[in-house]
Amino acid sequence: MISRLLMSVSQNEIERTKIGMTGAIKQGHIPHKAPLGYKRDNKKLVIDYSTKDVVIRIFTLYSEGYSYKKISNIFNNEKVLGRNNWRDTTILAIIENEIYKGDFVHGKRTKHPTYYENVVEPIISKELWEDCQVQKRKNSKSYKRTLTYLYLQKLKCPKCNRILGGKATTTKNNKPYFYYYYNDCKIEFRENVITEYFNQFINELVEYDSVVNQFLLPMIRQKFDEPKE
Repeated sequence: MISRLLMSVSQNEIERTKIGMTGAIKQGHIPHKAPLGYKRDNKKLVIDYSTKDVVIRIFTLYSEGYSYKKISNIFNNEKVLGRNNWRDTTILAIIENEIYKGDFVHGKRTKHPTYYENVVEPIISKELWEDCQVQKRKNSKSYKRTLTYLYLQKLKCPKCNRILGGKATTTKNNKPYFYYYYNDCKIEFRENVITEYFNQFINELVEYDSVVNQFLLPMIRQKFDEPKE
C-alpha cells in the first residue's frame, strides 16, 4: 500500500512538473542554453540584436547554395564576432534549430518529442527556415564520397578530442594518398602511418592472447579445485 501511495505521489509530481514546464515554454522560458542570436531576459529567451544578423546571414548564405564548410571558412577568414573557430558542425546546428523560426522542440532526441509553435520571437521567417531544410535534403542526396576513408569518424584529435576530418591527394598516376586532420590544432596524420600503428597494436594483442592461453591459463586452472572455462 505504501509503495503504491509513493508511486502515485511520484506520478502526480511528474505530471505537475510537465504541466509547469509546458506553461513556462509557452511563455518563452526555454530550458536550454541561449543559442546564438538570443539572450536571457528574466529567464525568458529574447533576441540579442548584437548577434542576430550573424544568424540571418548564415541562413541567407545557405539558402543561396553555400555549404556549411564554405560558410565556416568565410566566417573564420572574416573573424566574425572575433572568432576564428567557426566549424561546419556549428553552422549545421544553427540551420537545423527550429528556435530561429520561433518554435521549440522539447526532447528532440527522444522517441516522443514535444513540438511548441511560436514560443519566442523569430529571427528568420518560417519560409526561409523551410527552404534551408529542403536545401539540406538536396545536398545530402547529391553528395557522394568517391574515395574510401578507412578511419573516417573513428579518429580523434589528441589535443582537443574532436573527430578528425579526412582529405586526399592524388599523384600523377592517380594513386590517392589519404590524410586525417584537424586544422585548429594543426594535426595531420597519413593513413599509412595510422595503419602501421593499428597493425602493430593488433599483432601485440594476438601475441598477448597467445601467451595468456599457453602459460597463464594453465597456471590459473591449477589454483581451482573445479576449474571452469
